[in-house]
Amino acid sequence: MKPIEIQVSGQIAKAKGQPIIICGNSDISIVFSFDKAWDDYPLKTARFIYCRHGKLLHTDVLFSGSICSVPVFQDISSVAVGVYAGNLISSTVVTIPCEAAILMQPHPAPPSDIYLQLLDYLQNNTQRIGSAVLSAMGFPAAETPAIPEREELL
Repeated sequence: MKPIEIQVSGQIAKAKGQPIIICGNSDISIVFSFDKAWDDYPLKTARFIYCRHGKLLHTDVLFSGSICSVPVFQDISSVAVGVYAGNLISSTVVTIPCEAAILMQPHPAPPSDIYLQLLDYLQNNTQRIGSAVLSAMGFPAAETPAIPEREELL
């Protein structure tokens, strides 16, 4: 996923574009652009503030340089992100909306007879599936080897 870009000028943080965080994903990062006021602070901490089930929470992520990994969030609608370092310089927050991923969406339970449906599908499609497997193994349709009957194997 393309990183979220946040510029920190002095102590004012501003997001570039319209960032969004997809909950449940671990491949999200923030690239910060800091002005000279932050040059003396090689280690910085990004603070992520969010509300889950009516409770205000935060997660701190220590990073060096300008790239910070975003924690994996679940069941939240937005997160406020800011940065602090040393003793003490801190930024304002940027609020980023969060959306639920497809795996977070409620889904109906499978029908109680799902296994019967799978067996029925396999029984009705065994020949087609077998032909596809044999074809993938390099046997032309005309040269498909005969499958011996059970009695012939004994």
